[in-house]
Amino acid sequence: LIRHPFLRILWMLDTQWFTKFCARAVEISFRRNDDDIFVPGGEAVAAYFVADGSVSYTQEPQTSPVVGTTTRELDHGTWLCESALWSKWIHVGCAKATSACQLIEISAFACLRTLTGHSGIGELANEYCQAFHSRIVTAKPPQASYPSDVEVPFTECGDLVYMMTRDLRVSIAIMASQAIERKGLAAVGFRSGMSRHAEELVHEVSEGKAVLVLNGAGEAER
Repeated sequence: LIRHPFLRILWMLDTQWFTKFCARAVEISFRRNDDDIFVPGGEAVAAYFVADGSVSYTQEPQTSPVVGTTTRELDHGTWLCESALWSKWIHVGCAKATSACQLIEISAFACLRTLTGHSGIGELANEYCQAFHSRIVTAKPPQASYPSDVEVPFTECGDLVYMMTRDLRVSIAIMASQAIERKGLAAVGFRSGMSRHAEELVHEVSEGKAVLVLNGAGEAER
C-alpha cells in the first residue's frame, strides 16, 4: 500500500495507526479471468490496487463522456477508483479481469471511519480529500480530460500537497527530508550530500515555491 505516495505519508506519520488502518479498511480479493470488478452506473464502494494479474477498463458513450468505445489494458501496480475514497463516485466504466487477478481493496466507508478517528491524520486527510475533490469537479476539456475510474487529471501527490496549508506542506517536506537522511535514499534529480539540499528545499516549501514528497518507491520528488 505504501507504493501510493499519500498512504506512504500516513504510514510515516504513525506506523501503529497504519497497521490498524490496514486491518480495518483493507482486504485482499481474487478475481478469475473475465470477472467484473465493477460496472458503469454503480456507486463506488472501494479503491483497488492490482497486485497481480491484468485488468481491462472500458468506457462507452452511453455511460461516460467519450465519443466512442475506449479500452485500456492495465497491468499490476495500477490503482483503480481512488476517487471512491474522497468523493461519492459513480463508476463511468467497466473494469474486468483479463487473467487471474489479486486485488487489494480499500473500503471507502471503513477508510473514512478510520481516518476520522485520528486527529492529526484526519486533518491531513481532510486537506488531501478537499484537493482531490477539487480536481474531480474541475477536470474538463479543454484544460484537462474528464475524470475516469482510472485517472483524475492533476492528482499526483505533489500537486495535491501543493494545495494544502503551509504548515502541512512543511511537515510533509520535513518527513521526506528526514527519510532521505535516515535511510540514505537516492532522491530523484538530486546530487549526493542531501542534507544541505534538503534544508534548502524545506525553506522553499515554507515560502510556497515548491513541494517535497516521497514517491511510491520512497524516493524524494519536488
